[in-house]
Amino acid sequence: MYKKKSLIILTNSFRPFFILCGLWAFFSIPIWLLNYFNIFNNLENISAILWHQHEMFFGFISAAMTGFILTALPNWTGKLPKNGWRLLLLIFLWITGRIAFLSSNIINNIFMAILDLPFLTILLFFISREVFASKNWKNFPIIILFFLFTIANWIFHIELIQHNLYPTISIKLAICILILLIAILGGRIIPSFTINWLKNQNNKALPIIKDKFDNLAIIILIIFLLFYMFYPNYILTPYFSIIAGFLHFFRLLNWKSWTVTSEPLVWILHLGYAWLVMALILFGLSMLWNMIPSTVSIHAFTTGAFTTMIIAVMTRASLGHTGNKLKASSGTTVIYVAISIAAILRTIEPLLYNNNIILINLAGIFWSIAFGSFLFFYSPMLLFKK
Repeated sequence: MYKKKSLIILTNSFRPFFILCGLWAFFSIPIWLLNYFNIFNNLENISAILWHQHEMFFGFISAAMTGFILTALPNWTGKLPKNGWRLLLLIFLWITGRIAFLSSNIINNIFMAILDLPFLTILLFFISREVFASKNWKNFPIIILFFLFTIANWIFHIELIQHNLYPTISIKLAICILILLIAILGGRIIPSFTINWLKNQNNKALPIIKDKFDNLAIIILIIFLLFYMFYPNYILTPYFSIIAGFLHFFRLLNWKSWTVTSEPLVWILHLGYAWLVMALILFGLSMLWNMIPSTVSIHAFTTGAFTTMIIAVMTRASLGHTGNKLKASSGTTVIYVAISIAAILRTIEPLLYNNNIILINLAGIFWSIAFGSFLFFYSPMLLFKK
């Protein structure tokens, strides 16, 4: 007998926000490409590049971060997951921000700020209140980083209202925060998930979870990020970047990436961290060698490290929190391969001046394949009760 499925999208925060993340990723890149190549133009008060930067960080990534943080929050605080009117309010505010940036040809920059800023600001209030109430100081650094990410969005709008064509402070701050988030959270989840999988395989060659070397790698990374933020042209900045890259490479080696190549759900996490390593080294080299444009490292950070880790966490969390087996299907593997191809193409595009238009479009196609596949394979489990 046919069993009617129950719509349960509002029972957990990861359900709507992972879907919104996937939808916005799928549609926003084609919208940007149409504007970037002047095929279709609906952006007047903001350039296509600035629109792209804002919507990738404070639209796409903010949705993924919201789904992750609100899902993890009950484990941090011991309270029930966010649902009901609070979750509906956050969904409404996130969508309002996206509509504001799609309507820049009919509303001014001040009104865009009024519509966009409440989402992250109210979300910060929700999560910080619960963390403070539970006195869970272990996760306080995550709240600090989320606070700075919210401040970065405020700075973006202030710069935009002041008609600054290149609001670099806000974008640089957002990049620094996300680099540090990957380093901190990656250090928790990658070795932990790797250990769990290896134990199930009866493999005794387990990763090293945390030691003094981890602390050194994080400290050097923070030093580099401070130089990048405040003294980008200082002579030592590229060297700190390269040193940080190699320290995090050895950190990744401690997690024994070569032992998990048979399970995509685990190796995608290692690949995301490998992109972070590569991006740090490329950034330093781009400052020392003019043959490497700075955009190479920026795309290695954004399309490579940030997006790969987002997809890795969204797929794993979706499977785990919906009661499905933690094993990548062929569809999930397609998602990982597609986003990896998109990241490679977007990273090498600045190096190939004669073919950059082709590579940008190809990267966009594979990006949309990745997130279209995510929506196709994961929406049913996120929308309906198993």
